[in-house]
This record gives sequence, structure tokens and C-alpha cells, in this order.
Amino acid sequence: MASVCLSLIKHGHKDQILVGGDIARRTMYRHDGEGGLGLGYILESWVPRFIEQANEAGYNGQALFRAFFIDNPRRAFVFKP
Repeated sequence: MASVCLSLIKHGHKDQILVGGDIARRTMYRHDGEGGLGLGYILESWVPRFIEQANEAGYNGQALFRAFFIDNPRRAFVFKP
């Protein structure tokens, strides 16, 4: 998924990327012993790898993390009555 995000960034879509995970099924929970990735997977595993890969590709990984997890969702989910 990191390579897909980096490709989207390369093509000018940095401000449109949101990151999320599918844990709707009980089997995706780590504590149920089903071998799922769990709720922490994105922040504990994916984010550090993504930041490293983004830095290696010449981007600021920390700034992209902030964009994907704070700035972009803030714009996407704004409430306008």
C-alpha cells in the first residue's frame, strides 16, 4: 500500500489520501487468537514503514503522515450545516 500512496503523491494527489483499515470482522482482532492484524496495525506497523519508504523516495515522511492522518481527514469530514 505504501507504493500505491507514493505513486498517488507523485501524481499530485497528496491532499486526497486517507488511510484506514478494515477490522469489521471479529477475525481481524488480534486478541481473539484468529491471527488478525488488530487495531494497532496501521500505527504500529504500517506508518513506520511508510515514513521510511517515503523518506527514501525523497519525500518528508512525517509531513505525509500528518497529511494522511490529520489534515486530509479534517478536510474530508468537516461538518458544514
